[in-house]
Amino acid sequence: MAVLQCAGPILAALLLLACPHRAGAQTHPPPPPDGLEVLDINLHARVTPEAFVVPSRPAPGEKFTWTLTFQSLANATRDSILVSFWADGSLPSCGSPANRTLTLKNVKPREVRAVTATLTAPAGEGLFQAWAYFDSDCAYTTNGPKVGLYYAANSTQIWDVAPLRAPTNPTGVPVISRAPVSAPTSPLLPVVGQPFELQVDFKSIGQLPSPEGLKVGLWYRYVSIGDWKCGMQPDVVFTLPKSLRPGKTTTVAVQLTTPEPEGNANQLWFAVDPFCEQAQHARAMLGDWYTLYDSSYAPMPMLWGAGRKNRGDLSFKLSPASPKAGSTAKAKLKVTNLGNAPGVVGQVKVWVVRNDYDTPLKVPGSRCAYTGEAASAAFNGTTVEPGKSKRVTVPGVPIPSAPGSYYLFAEFDTACANPYSLATTVYPVYDAPPMAVFTVK
Repeated sequence: MAVLQCAGPILAALLLLACPHRAGAQTHPPPPPDGLEVLDINLHARVTPEAFVVPSRPAPGEKFTWTLTFQSLANATRDSILVSFWADGSLPSCGSPANRTLTLKNVKPREVRAVTATLTAPAGEGLFQAWAYFDSDCAYTTNGPKVGLYYAANSTQIWDVAPLRAPTNPTGVPVISRAPVSAPTSPLLPVVGQPFELQVDFKSIGQLPSPEGLKVGLWYRYVSIGDWKCGMQPDVVFTLPKSLRPGKTTTVAVQLTTPEPEGNANQLWFAVDPFCEQAQHARAMLGDWYTLYDSSYAPMPMLWGAGRKNRGDLSFKLSPASPKAGSTAKAKLKVTNLGNAPGVVGQVKVWVVRNDYDTPLKVPGSRCAYTGEAASAAFNGTTVEPGKSKRVTVPGVPIPSAPGSYYLFAEFDTACANPYSLATTVYPVYDAPPMAVFTVK
């Protein structure tokens, strides 16, 4: 059995295990996003594991796969990162003999890589603990990120279906990994009280095909695994369009009405086979399957930076790309409208902040009253339609005199020329300033 972790991100090591019972349904405010990521301060990396192996309950001696996503937060390219895997064991140490090793080559700053290992389950039935250890030869640090996952091995084959998280290499939006399920909405920013469409990917992670007519329950609020009981009535019930063969994926478009955010946060919780109608469902993947999404009380733009393929930062560039210390540069910014109404780019402010790993990802001031910017420019005649992008350039950005790695932060429409009525002020999906990383020579 594997379930999501009970607390938020921790440093250096993560173990996915059963969460304690939460007495009573949580309402105001909702519990914080559990997330799955490991933010490691030693290797300077973010690791986001899938919370299940495939198949989710392998037979003794059967091969299974486990996928994790690695993002480098280092200031320099990592030439080679050794990743070691164990099908069962205890907390690994530097140089421990592994069941499987992989090597990540030439990992650039902010680059995102998907890592999949094929392992073999132990010979007997029981509960086992798989491990992944990044930088396992301690080439960069003696305490790199370690991730553990409990799973069961059993001779009886099962079917199992799970909703999936975001793709590892999105091209239009940054990597968002706080929620264990990815579910894009249409429109991008639903309006409270109005209809919207939710798209969810489901994957067959058992050895047997999933049953025909498989139901999925959805709640407009957070429901923990400790609160859920077989037959608990969902707010919405939908049916997967077909049986899924092992390893296959289907996308389901669910028509919903945007609710009033509970505790100023939007969380949708899923349960496969909520009424326990299907046989041979061992529920090997018992977890808090939820997704986060933003909403507004009226149509509004949401101006953000455009994403980069295979990267965790945004499509912001400096000209020149690697400016000399003490010089000035132009900030070339690609802005995307993630909202549900056209938006004027308006006043744009940029900040240059030293990337010292522990630097908070925030800018001084507050919305409509940011301060301390390095440079700014007005684009009151530039409008971006929902789902579209445009490029703007802010000149005269002063470059620090000390060489090193720096963040380039940008905020759009800082004078608030557009109307805003964001409903999800708690756990908003985009809760850090748009940014990219650059190097001063």
